[in-house]
Amino acid sequence: MSSNATLCLPKAGSNGNRPYWHVVLGIHNRGKAKIMLLSLSVTEKARGAGSGPANCPTLVSWKEGDLILGEEGAFAGYAVRIPFTGDLTSPAIAYEWNYR
Repeated sequence: MSSNATLCLPKAGSNGNRPYWHVVLGIHNRGKAKIMLLSLSVTEKARGAGSGPANCPTLVSWKEGDLILGEEGAFAGYAVRIPFTGDLTSPAIAYEWNYR
């Protein structure tokens, strides 16, 4: 099993929405057994001193058996948006896949 995150440069919002960072998270099955994904938790960490607490975590969950990665080579991805504050310093995130 391996995991990766790809952070894309800030994108302009549409229909009056604010610009955002686009983060794509992936999980890849490298083994012979099937893997059942249960949830994904994503938290943006606070930026710099005095910036206040981190944002609340985003939790995405699937019903047991709804998302199963087949054998070696199977993968899943999920994208999140993080508001762009005008600072080009990329946001720091923590994420965790929960699987069986």
